[in-house]
Amino acid sequence: MWKELFQSSQLLDIPIGVMLFFLAIFALVLLRACSRKRANHYTTMAQLPLLDDETTTRSTETRP
Repeated sequence: MWKELFQSSQLLDIPIGVMLFFLAIFALVLLRACSRKRANHYTTMAQLPLLDDETTTRSTETRP
């Protein structure tokens, strides 16, 4: 019964197409993130400090 219902439905084309589009974009982002070309950039960014001491003291002094 369910098989017959879904075979004749054309509304399933849109969700399947969107899912394939999402998977393609996800795969591209994953490949870009894991590429060896960007390894130096990630290493450099990993060495940056999260907060500066001057920024922390300034933000607490300006608050009432």
